[in-house]
Amino acid sequence: SRREAEDAMWLDSLVKAGKIAKVERQHKIALKVNGELICNHFVDFLVTLNDGRWKYFESKGVELSTWKIKKKLCEALMDIEYLVNANEKELLG
Repeated sequence: SRREAEDAMWLDSLVKAGKIAKVERQHKIALKVNGELICNHFVDFLVTLNDGRWKYFESKGVELSTWKIKKKLCEALMDIEYLVNANEKELLG
């Protein structure tokens, strides 16, 4: 999507400026319950901050029902910071 492409350029600029350590695109998350794979979720960006923390970052225009369910599963099953359309302050905070 256009928004995702713009966010990719913005995140790359944060890496170049030294504000974040790394960005991985289309990061795969295996969503398992009781050891059984329910589904895979691909988050738009896995951002590694300079202090080593990870933040999962989504670029969304339209939030489809399947995506909403996968997001809720991620938040319920994993101790992660999941951001949607965040700004720099939210990302770095």
